[in-house]
Formats: sequence, C-alpha cells, structure tokens
Amino acid sequence: MDQETKNEIWNARLKIVLGRFLIVTFEFIFVYLFVALIILRLSFSNDDTAAMILTLMGLFLAFVIFAIMYIVDFRPKWDQIQILTEHLTLYKQRRKELNVPQETIPVISFTHDEQKDLRKDIPYQAWKDQNKIMLFPEKPTIEYLKRYIEQGVPYVVTQCAILSDIEVKLSGKQTWIEIAYLNKKIQHIEKSVDTVTLYTKDHKQYCFDIRLLSLIETKPVSEENAKSSVQSIEQPTQSKDIELKLKQLKEWVDQGLITQEEYQAQRQKVLNRM
Repeated sequence: MDQETKNEIWNARLKIVLGRFLIVTFEFIFVYLFVALIILRLSFSNDDTAAMILTLMGLFLAFVIFAIMYIVDFRPKWDQIQILTEHLTLYKQRRKELNVPQETIPVISFTHDEQKDLRKDIPYQAWKDQNKIMLFPEKPTIEYLKRYIEQGVPYVVTQCAILSDIEVKLSGKQTWIEIAYLNKKIQHIEKSVDTVTLYTKDHKQYCFDIRLLSLIETKPVSEENAKSSVQSIEQPTQSKDIELKLKQLKEWVDQGLITQEEYQAQRQKVLNRM
C-alpha cells in the first residue's frame, strides 16, 4: 500500500471512527465531571469515603457505557475502513492498468446503463480520446463508499459516446445529493445542477452535469431543445469560446461543482490560450 492510500485510510478512520468516538468521549466526560462535582458538593462535602466510592462507581459506569457504544456503533465502522481499503487499492490498480490520463474533467452521471457500466449519481472522470468520450469512476471516498457498493460501481473505462454520432441538448437542472463530512459528521446536501444530455444514433440517452460540455465544445447544441428550454450555444469563435469557458468555470465554482483551486487552475489555462 502506497503512502497516499495510507493517508486516505487514516483520514477516513478519523472521520467515522476515531474522531466521532473521541468527541463523544470528551462530551460524556465533561458532563459526568460537571454532574459529579455538583453531587459531591451538595451531598458529600464532609464525607471523603462516600465521595471516593461515588467517583469510582461513576468511572466504572462510564467504562461500561463506552464499551457498549464501541461494540454497537463504532466497531462495525472498522469494517467500512477495510472495504474502503480494498476499493482504493482496486481503483489505483485499475487506473494504472487502463492508462487513465491525469488530466480529466469531473462529471456526475445522471444515467444508469448496465451495458455501458454506467451508474446513476456517481462521480466520474471524463476525457476525450480522439473522437470518443471516455469515463472512469472517481476515486472512492468514505463519504461515497456506501453509494459505490449499492450501485456496484465497476472500475472500468467506459466509452460513453462518439462525438460524430451524438446530438447534444441542454436538459435543465437535476437534483444531486452531495455527501460531505461537515461539523464532525457525514451529511447529505441537496444541490441543483445544470445538466446536458447526449442522444446517440442507437436511441440512447446519457445525462451528465454541464461540465461535460467542455469536452464537446465544438458540437453545437440542438436548436430544438433551445426553443423549449434554453438558448442554443453557437459555434464559437476563439474569443467567444474563451469567454464562454470563463463563464462556465465561474458558474461551476459558484455551484460548488469545483473547488476554488481547481477554478483558478482551469481559468489560467483558458487565459493562456489568448
């Protein structure tokens, strides 16, 4: 196991096992000491023996409670760490074997297609290989591990579509449930995401968030869809292309689809083309 994987596993342990367990422990100890001091002050101010007995009984009770908490709640989470380790190892092994490029675009899939090994509500890495759009699952994290397992996400490269054989339509907004570690616990955050749909010659539809457009920027969006929902995107000139890309990047960072660091890096790449 490489050092990067070890660090990721350790961070996962802190999030779902050690971190939460330590927080609960300190909260319980604080409350117990506060209550114990009040009881000792009111009832046993002149009886050191009784105070000592009460303190020892409280510590024993605390030990029993923590043992039960660990067995019932925290111990099963160690199994999640083992599963995450297996997923991370397989992910990195397959990524290397399949020669997935370093420069990819993160996208969210809103389509489930068993034949294409495509899963709904799963983040993917997308890139263009000649005239083809290729996909590979994003690196699994402890937050998304359960979703990966339930969906049976395979770590394979998927040829999503051939650019010359598709029609592109903007398809409005979709609800995306982001899973994030906030305030010392895993939370589900509902977000509204702009999407684009690819229509293939074999009558299949593949829906992704709008970041995929950066891979198919030379493919005009269908005018039919523009009349019903949004304005069509014209074949851009170089200057208009740059303006459009900068606008898209700003929308993505405002919607939380990319981080501020990713925004600055991609923005600089676009500006360097001028």
